[in-house]
Amino acid sequence: METFDSLYEKYAAPSYRVAYLILGDRAEAEDAVQEAFIAAYRGGAGFGAKSSFATWLYRIVVNRSYDALRRRQREARRLEKAASHPDVIGDSGGDTEIEMERADLHLYVREKISSLGEIYRSVVVLRHFGDRSIKEIAQILRCPEGTVKRRLHTAYRLLRQELEKDGVR
Repeated sequence: METFDSLYEKYAAPSYRVAYLILGDRAEAEDAVQEAFIAAYRGGAGFGAKSSFATWLYRIVVNRSYDALRRRQREARRLEKAASHPDVIGDSGGDTEIEMERADLHLYVREKISSLGEIYRSVVVLRHFGDRSIKEIAQILRCPEGTVKRRLHTAYRLLRQELEKDGVR
């Protein structure tokens, strides 16, 4: 078996890509990957040879990424609730209305992928940015291959509709 350092060297960058595409934030993606590697290191005994190490690790990365996404959403709801409370008075400094330009089509498509529901975003990210096969995605997400194919098909249809709605072909 490879040493943990060599496994980190081999899988850190692809793991980061997956986490970043789920989270859309560099720092959160780095944290998710770090948490995933720590969990993998600590839970190494739990790795059964039922799947490859990469599949097992990506499952952890995806789970940690969605945990971070849920934490972010809870925090946003908490802050929104606090901001709407009558005792809270303040100025956000105008940062809330900053709009990002979409000069790059790649960035635009990434945004659309991020807007997909969790189950669709996962399969698209793992397939196209994580370079995982249908079989590997099924193992990572613990679902049948047919389900992965159906989710990919639905995700592509949703993305196509969004792109066409915005006039992108």
